[in-house]
Amino acid sequence: MQKGSISSRLILTLSMSFLIMIMISVFLFSSTLKRATVESAYQNTKKLVDGSTVSINKLFRSISAISFFVASDQKLKNMIVDYAEFDADRVHIKYSIRNYLDELWITSPEINGAVLYLPEADGVCKTANGISSLSYAENHGWIDKLGNQRGMIIQCSESIVRGNSVFNILSLIRIEGKGGTAIGYLSFELSQQALYDQCLAPGLSTSNSIIFAIDSGKQMICYYGSGDLEKKYLQTAEDLKRNPFLNIEIISMAEIEYIVTRSHPTSLDWQVIELTPISDVVDMRQYTILNLIICLILFSGLVLTTIWISRSFTKPIEQLVTVMNSSDPLSAKLVEEYLSLPNEVGLLYRSYTDMTKNINRLMDKQKELMEEERLNQLRTLRAQINPHFMYNSLDYLNWKAQDSNTPEIARMLTLLSRFLRISLSSNEFKCLLKSEIAHVSSYLEIFRTRYNGMFSYRIEYDEELNNFMIPQFILQPLVENAIMHGFGRKFTDAEIVITITKNAGFLEFAVRDNGKGVDPDTFKQALQGKLSGNENHGFGLRNTSQRISYICSDNEFSGFHLIPSERGAVISFSFKCIKEDECRKS
Repeated sequence: MQKGSISSRLILTLSMSFLIMIMISVFLFSSTLKRATVESAYQNTKKLVDGSTVSINKLFRSISAISFFVASDQKLKNMIVDYAEFDADRVHIKYSIRNYLDELWITSPEINGAVLYLPEADGVCKTANGISSLSYAENHGWIDKLGNQRGMIIQCSESIVRGNSVFNILSLIRIEGKGGTAIGYLSFELSQQALYDQCLAPGLSTSNSIIFAIDSGKQMICYYGSGDLEKKYLQTAEDLKRNPFLNIEIISMAEIEYIVTRSHPTSLDWQVIELTPISDVVDMRQYTILNLIICLILFSGLVLTTIWISRSFTKPIEQLVTVMNSSDPLSAKLVEEYLSLPNEVGLLYRSYTDMTKNINRLMDKQKELMEEERLNQLRTLRAQINPHFMYNSLDYLNWKAQDSNTPEIARMLTLLSRFLRISLSSNEFKCLLKSEIAHVSSYLEIFRTRYNGMFSYRIEYDEELNNFMIPQFILQPLVENAIMHGFGRKFTDAEIVITITKNAGFLEFAVRDNGKGVDPDTFKQALQGKLSGNENHGFGLRNTSQRISYICSDNEFSGFHLIPSERGAVISFSFKCIKEDECRKS
């Protein structure tokens, strides 16, 4: 395969085109696969975070039920009343209340601590369960948040440390005595870690996922660890836009892309959010390797297919070139298989076959023409008569006629001798105007003598035009047409007038007769050689016109034209003025 050949260009072009198509197809395939994988992971994660929402709702319903149950327990109410009335026995009562709360804490693992806030208590509880001063709850604003409600879930503005427990969520319920007055407040406390472990951790879709909960004010309630990424997410979440290709929310933090999955709101109007790294869902290295393998396989198949397609075009062309470069390309036989193909190759082969047939046909015709020309030359040589022998014979007859006192015969012989001398002595295609006038004058004199002066002729021209060159023997066929076809056998008062003038660099000729004339259609057919029989005999317009076309170019000869006339016919034509010295140079 030569460099720069059609085959190499075809292979390169098709390879590059198909390679681009393969890369686009693989990219679209990979993108579609990535999209399907990511959306599938998103749907699975959505189920998990919605499950976390269900767990949170279930947890707080359980805590609320325990809270209202305990707040209605008469045993607890009696202990609270005794604690307020019996100062001397408060230590014992405090111990009983603590045992009561410990039992609740043990039987309810979802609770991280239980504290009873009493107005008569002093100090702050330092353990998970116990009694604490009511002022402590008032200072944190919990009592004000509760207001007239019987109970509610309260989120602390900051984490509360009590012993080994840290909590930021509590279920606060008012304990009412006789008359509906508040005798104390019971708080079931829940740590962030416990909430995370019980409700959020089961919703993690991957080991590197981040899950947390926020309230209606976009404040974090529950998270794991330091919460730095969660806080960063909340800072940029307002600018978060939905990916139009994946149809999900994507956010980039610390050069890592995360899928953002949001849960339905909880009964407390909280929302669970999970950030899943896309790299955990889609392994880009595997996709890259898969893409490379697919591209390599497809490209290899592409190259082989392109080579096969290229060879299917170039092989027939190479075989055709071999035929054309052979010693006999016009007779070489082409492969039939390629001749019958319905595509461009078959068209090329059939066109070449038609071309060789036409060339062979033209060569055969050329051989026939050359053979005919050779035969015509032989006939011409055979028909030629020695001009000197003819002239001597005519001169001898002229002397005999003069000796016999027959001047008309002597004159006819003299005119015929002069006419033949001009006709046979020159081998040139052009002659001087004066020579052409002498030639046609001899011809007209012969006819005038023959018909005893029954017709006349005139040649009107300026002798200054004598040295202009014109095609030889053009006037004689025209006057012959006028005599033979214009007059026929009626020569009474017949006249032929030849007018030659110079105008705008052209010699203008007009041959006029007063015979029967010719209609334009007959004249046109005569120029085209379409007259048949005797009508075409002697009507040498077409032959003369063709002979002139071989000698003169289109801008040197005007062609023959029939001029309308009341009587007879007028044929006009013109030649470009060329002098004898100019003709020799050309």
